[in-house]
Amino acid sequence: MSQAVAGKDIVVTQRDFREIQLAKGAMYTGAAILMKRMKVTTQDVEEIHLSGAFGNYINPENAMAIGLLPEFNPSKIRSIGHGAGIGAKLALISKTMRKEAKSIAKKVDYVELSADRDFQKDFIGALRFPQGHASIQA
Repeated sequence: MSQAVAGKDIVVTQRDFREIQLAKGAMYTGAAILMKRMKVTTQDVEEIHLSGAFGNYINPENAMAIGLLPEFNPSKIRSIGHGAGIGAKLALISKTMRKEAKSIAKKVDYVELSADRDFQKDFIGALRFPQGHASIQA
């Protein structure tokens, strides 16, 4: 147990741990399958954008240490805040951004990750927490 800044105990239950484990397994497996389909490695990826409340506050090195993300160069990872909301606002106020959004949407393919033949095996493997990462940064 640890204490928060407010001086109250932080309690992590077995259920909390399992939820983190399932989320990290899904995130890692999704990234790995998409990179496999695109035939790219972590070195080929130029930039990773993390958004939303979770993506905005997560420490990228900690995310990689627990196996939430593949081992990317941390300098390539950027938190972009509320990306969906910002994108929607830009599309509403700018014809140029709306046109760009439509162009990008035409290039996007839906990928059913659970239909991938390796999904189950990769997901089960991604549930494990890596060994040897004793120092997680606060």
